[in-house]
Amino acid sequence: MRGPHRRGGTSANCHEAPSMNRVGKPAEAAATVAFLLGDKASFITGQDLAIDGGSLSAAWPANYAGAG
Repeated sequence: MRGPHRRGGTSANCHEAPSMNRVGKPAEAAATVAFLLGDKASFITGQDLAIDGGSLSAAWPANYAGAG
């Protein structure tokens, strides 16, 4: 959870993004993994799941229309 931030630079940049405004805790990632391994996630298949507190979506261009 620490290290380079998806928007570029260092993990310190995550405080600039309109997201959770903090670095994630290992226990938060572990809770997501535990959920995915449990029975309640039995119908979830083939998904990319960003456990990043919204940082990736904050970096996504607001006007992205899906075209090149």
